[in-house]
Amino acid sequence: TAGQKAKAAAAYPSALKYLNVGLGLLAADTWTDNYDFTLAFYLEVVEAEYLNSNFEQSNLLAGVALEQAKTQLDQVKVYELKIYAYIAQNQMQVALDTGLEVLDMLGIPLDQDPPSKNLISEDLVDLPEMTDLTKLAAMGILKSVGNAAFIANPSLYPLFIFTRINLCINHGNSNLSTDTYINYAMILCGFMGDIDGGYKFGQLSLMLLEQFHAQEFKCIVLDVFNGHIRHWKEHLKETIDPLLEAFNSGLETGNIEYGGYAAINYCANLFFVGYDLDFGAQKYGQYLDWLQKRKLDYHVTYAKIGKQLILNLLGRSDDPCQLIGEDFNELEMLPILIEQNNGTSLFYLYLAKSILFYWFKEPEKAIAQARSAEQYAQAVPGMILIAEHNLYYSLALLAHYPHVEPQQQGEYLTQVAANQETLKTWAYHAPSNFKHKYELVEAEKARVLGQHWQAMEIYDQGIQGAADQEYIQEEALANELAAEFYLSCGKRKIAQAYLTDAYYGYSRWGAVAKVKDLESRYPQLLSKITAQPTTQVPVDSITNSTIAVSLTALDLSDVIKASQAISEEIVFDNLLDKLMQLLLTNAGAKKGFIILSKEGKLMIEAAGSVVNNGVTVRQSIPVTITQQLPRSVINYVAITKENLIFNNLVNNSTFADDIYIKNHQLKSALCLPLLRKKNLIGMVYLENNIISGNFTNEHVEVLSLLCNQAAISLENATLYQTLHDVQVRERLEKQIRKSLEREKELTELKSRFISMTSHEFRTPLTSIMGVTEIFKYYSQNWNEEKKQNYLDRIQANIKHMLHMLDDVLVVNKANAGKLKFNPTPLNLLEFCRDLVEEIELGLNTKQTLVFAIQGECPEAEFDEQLLRHILRNLLSNATKYSPNESTINFDLICNQEEVTFKVKDQGIGIPEEDQKQLFESFHRCNNVGNIPGTGLGLAIVKQSVEVHGGEITVNSQVGIGTTFTVTIPLYSPAAAPEQVQRPRAVCQLAVGN
Repeated sequence: TAGQKAKAAAAYPSALKYLNVGLGLLAADTWTDNYDFTLAFYLEVVEAEYLNSNFEQSNLLAGVALEQAKTQLDQVKVYELKIYAYIAQNQMQVALDTGLEVLDMLGIPLDQDPPSKNLISEDLVDLPEMTDLTKLAAMGILKSVGNAAFIANPSLYPLFIFTRINLCINHGNSNLSTDTYINYAMILCGFMGDIDGGYKFGQLSLMLLEQFHAQEFKCIVLDVFNGHIRHWKEHLKETIDPLLEAFNSGLETGNIEYGGYAAINYCANLFFVGYDLDFGAQKYGQYLDWLQKRKLDYHVTYAKIGKQLILNLLGRSDDPCQLIGEDFNELEMLPILIEQNNGTSLFYLYLAKSILFYWFKEPEKAIAQARSAEQYAQAVPGMILIAEHNLYYSLALLAHYPHVEPQQQGEYLTQVAANQETLKTWAYHAPSNFKHKYELVEAEKARVLGQHWQAMEIYDQGIQGAADQEYIQEEALANELAAEFYLSCGKRKIAQAYLTDAYYGYSRWGAVAKVKDLESRYPQLLSKITAQPTTQVPVDSITNSTIAVSLTALDLSDVIKASQAISEEIVFDNLLDKLMQLLLTNAGAKKGFIILSKEGKLMIEAAGSVVNNGVTVRQSIPVTITQQLPRSVINYVAITKENLIFNNLVNNSTFADDIYIKNHQLKSALCLPLLRKKNLIGMVYLENNIISGNFTNEHVEVLSLLCNQAAISLENATLYQTLHDVQVRERLEKQIRKSLEREKELTELKSRFISMTSHEFRTPLTSIMGVTEIFKYYSQNWNEEKKQNYLDRIQANIKHMLHMLDDVLVVNKANAGKLKFNPTPLNLLEFCRDLVEEIELGLNTKQTLVFAIQGECPEAEFDEQLLRHILRNLLSNATKYSPNESTINFDLICNQEEVTFKVKDQGIGIPEEDQKQLFESFHRCNNVGNIPGTGLGLAIVKQSVEVHGGEITVNSQVGIGTTFTVTIPLYSPAAAPEQVQRPRAVCQLAVGN
């Protein structure tokens, strides 16, 4: 127990220690005297050894367990753990071969064909639960070996998923179905191009994850959904936090394999979504350390490729196009990866080199690398890497286009057209990720074809699209390409503007190598930035940096516009957010804080970070307790009310003892007071921990203008907020009163439901119990007719309960928006006749049900089940609330556009005060007395009518009778519902209550 608890808490060394103690205490004859316990204990130890990367010992103990296992299913449990251990050691082919042998042993062949095209994810939610132990064991093996197939033999991988899908369809769902459907979703997105279908199956898997409380599969489902599926429908940034959640879930459940996948997908997505490169390198370093400690060689290789790509862009490699540096050496690793047939890492390696060669202007080599990557595309199904490969392959072809012969140019354009067709489809499904990429390639294509006017427009579309979606690196790239285009057209000044934006974009991203590349290629165009003089301030000296962002390049109109934007904002939170973004953007800062004085205390009210791409407002964190900034600097500005600007703050003697400065090795910082009538109302603090000398006196001049306006706007916003808070308080009080009233209504509704179910189900159950007791003790003396009579009574009560349960389920589905409309061709006349006969068979009184037909009733499209709900409930009410020996008229009236059902009785009627609530669940009229009922029937009728696109009305008089009118659209079964406007069909039904 201690070992299991430690393992559950991810304390693997402690778990192994406890388990090994227990292993040593087992008796010599434990396998014969206590088989089940011993097998379970060995499985725990085998897994614990593997989780601690003691693979040799894990394999040795697994061998013992296999020898002692009495049944085939027990052997399968051991093989499953061996497969996971092989995968952790990057022995993918061995893992695959083992899995195939076990499947053969279980008699489970691999399905060669995908499931039917008519398979709908919604239909799989309500499958029964899988109980066949052999099939469950096969599902476990198919799952465990799937990733090995994915890497060692990608063509086999879909077959494993097809087999699992068919096992679910034929034998039911289990917790393993969550993993099955999420991997099928990946196949649909990655191999079959069915993005909508894949996304729906991904949602199905997430739903079953909750339904089965399958925490052991949470890591897998979140990793696959966010690493292979989600970005085809949603912004890539939406995958970041869920991938972290997947990693943490892997830690909690001991799934280090998929925890590792989540970690490397998280780091890769950080890079491609445009997070700060220094932050990306830091994260890769953290997760690489974790992966290496657990000897996850496959994951380590993939992560090292990604990290080295970032290090190259950060300028920390001798050759920016060679993945050779502190973490990776492509010359050493490439032959090893080819020998291992590690398609995933090979694709990433070739893609990374293609990107680098393209960025550093060697398009011919970029093309060669992209073509090499293409051979391994099957190894990365659905991953964002596929889209990046499409983009850079096309851009490289178009960059190299002017340098090849006409025949090769035609081949290039054909390939680009094919790539664009695919990218256009992706852009349709997820414009936030792919629309600007598509536009960037289109602009480059227009350039090489001499379509200059089109190119100008499309470049701007691509730049704006990348900016809107916060793809900072692709915005910078689009600006660079636009600059090159305008230079080729002789428009030097326009080119300089675009190049400046590209320069600042790469700077904000942290791409030091790319910034230096631009400086070396365009020294004259960037001279105003790179040669910008700086002025020292008394506190510290500031050295010039080629990456320092200068504000003298800012147009005065930009400053005025920024001030206006601040002055127009009076909502406090919006003002803080807008001000923080303006400060970060215009100062080239990586991190910033807005600090306000409240009742004499300095409080952090807004924090912004380029790394995390966001601003957080209303934090209200006292400066005195925060660890997020240098308190000594803040206190200095609070006392002196002076601007402070620093270069290399670590070496500044005035603030050298500040803990924050020591720990973060702070380089550039800027702190400006916010003054109103000479009183300190707060301050702005900005920092850049990558570049020394990032802030200059010119920054202070321009930002001071913004801060002056900000001080006025903050004062105005505070006054507005005070007034607004009063209004909000009044509104909240009203909402609370409403909520309390609603809660009271829900409590009453729940009480009515409990009362209804307990009463309505108790009656038939009591009857069944009584009849069965009598049948048990006396039936041996009865003739067959009497026996049948009692059995019929039992069956009638069961049917009654089933109808009530059916009603509850229908109402629940309708309220959840899951009531399905499945129209099929229906012979209305036959349907009504059958229904009338059914109702008549249930009549216990001398009532007469008269059915009459007017007009010719054509075959039409109806949902038969829902129509049965409508008419059965209304007709049943007609009989239930009408007196004995009364007549109920049921008329079916048909024409080309409408059909009318009319049922009339002389029932008790519906009081006027009840008619407003008549169609609410559980509502019963106050004149029904002791007549049984659930109060669900008319709620079901209304929902079913509305699903048909119809209407329902009621006309009733107490003591005379009630008329319901149902209007439903009618159309021919030969025409599809989406192609034909359905005319109106009127169903008029007179019922007692």
